[in-house]
Amino acid sequence: MKALWNKALRRKLKGIWVYVFAVVAVYAGVLTLSETLVSLRSNFQNVVFDQYQRWRPRVSGAERLVRIVDIDDESIRRLGQWPWPRQTMAHLVDALADAKVAAICFDILFSEPDRGSAQTASPAADSAGDLAFAEALAKRPVVLGEVIGRSGAANAPAKSGFTFIGDDPTAQLPRLGGVLAPLNLLLKSAAGVGFVNWQADADRVVRRVPLLIEVNGKVQPSFALEALRIAQGASTYLVKSDSLGGSTGGGGVAAIKVGDVVVDTQPSGDIRAYFSAPDAGLSSPAWTALEPGADLSSLAGKIVLVGASASLISDLVATPLNPETPGVEAQAQLIEQLVDGDHLLRPDWAQGAETVTGAALSLALVILTPAASALWSALFGGLAAAAMAGASWLAFSRYGLLLDPVTPGLSSGAVFLTGVFTLYSQKRRQLNETRSHFGRFVSPAVVARLAEHPEAIQLGGLQRTLTLMFCDIRSFTTLSEGLSAVELTSFLNEYLTPMTDAVLEQLGTIDKYMGDAIMAFWNAPL
Repeated sequence: MKALWNKALRRKLKGIWVYVFAVVAVYAGVLTLSETLVSLRSNFQNVVFDQYQRWRPRVSGAERLVRIVDIDDESIRRLGQWPWPRQTMAHLVDALADAKVAAICFDILFSEPDRGSAQTASPAADSAGDLAFAEALAKRPVVLGEVIGRSGAANAPAKSGFTFIGDDPTAQLPRLGGVLAPLNLLLKSAAGVGFVNWQADADRVVRRVPLLIEVNGKVQPSFALEALRIAQGASTYLVKSDSLGGSTGGGGVAAIKVGDVVVDTQPSGDIRAYFSAPDAGLSSPAWTALEPGADLSSLAGKIVLVGASASLISDLVATPLNPETPGVEAQAQLIEQLVDGDHLLRPDWAQGAETVTGAALSLALVILTPAASALWSALFGGLAAAAMAGASWLAFSRYGLLLDPVTPGLSSGAVFLTGVFTLYSQKRRQLNETRSHFGRFVSPAVVARLAEHPEAIQLGGLQRTLTLMFCDIRSFTTLSEGLSAVELTSFLNEYLTPMTDAVLEQLGTIDKYMGDAIMAFWNAPL
């Protein structure tokens, strides 16, 4: 029996190593999987960060600097099918300029000649429409939109200058090879031009917005940046690189200054969009602005965006708050975000902090799970996960920081489940072995206690004071001589069974049967 006890202890030590190896292997596997399947990890993060925006949308400042002139369904019904004649667009520019707006920004692409005239009109009439529109644009604070892609004109228009403070960070900017720009006639007359591209994720939701893109060696500003530049009368962008320190990344853009507005960016010159709830009070139908004698005084000093929400035009953008946000409304919210400085930031130390947090929680669970019950360990893990979620929400709501509670929670959860499964498997195997070795000789209660506390079996055995019992049947030899083999076997079973039960009921241990004799003892192994 001493050998059995030593074997049980060896199995206990082996079980510890198996437990440690299992949880370490699973944790390493989770980290490897997280680094390999970056898109999967990003999807988990996006689910959390999108929900944060729904719970706490951006709140605009008291002074709303942006207004929208909306080409809605009613405007198309009143003024005719889209696209409208360029002369109509010229009248709209005149009306807004007379209202002394800070900037007129068209979230519309004018890349083709005017086709808004009647079919019987001559090509000269179409040219006249473009000329009228160009004349209206001249010397007015107007920004036109362009689309940057992999194909298109190689030469990107330049309406603004760039001054780089520190190292040139353009190598970190997104690079594309072509531009779909407005007509040259219109481009020459406009004060500014910016790209209206949205950088959607794989699920088609816009979360990151590029502010700068490199096209064949030239840096192009976004539509929102150009709107701010023209509204402030600035001519040049100041781009600060990470080499000066205080940035959130390495070797890229740290901040962009346009006029009096400073925008902190990610190294690739983009920002995390922080959208607000829709505000119908910011929009007015385009047909009202074209009405004779329309009162547009409320637009004075504002950045006015002209864009379409009409269902037939389908200029829609999916955001975390609304899968069908009109593109012009999303641009307006982006401009307000840049002005208000309400930025969402995924700091460069975030992933390292999340990894350390997950490792610390996993280590705590690895130590706690064998020492306490699975229920207490699960309760501790749940409280820790809740604390991580609370800290993540606090960082978002107060500081605009995006910290992921999901990845450390999943890694520590996987470690916990692996540990519980490993310990349970070892427990079941240990219980079966203990019952197999001791069940025939030791009380079931003692077997259960041995299985629960195998450390009670000490290597090398124990010295204890035992109570021993020797019991046999008086005159058994004489009795057995008068019985057949079958009768003798039946007689011994009828005697030994109740005697064994009586010993085990008193937590004794059967040492051996010697014919009709029973040897039992107490105070060992427990």
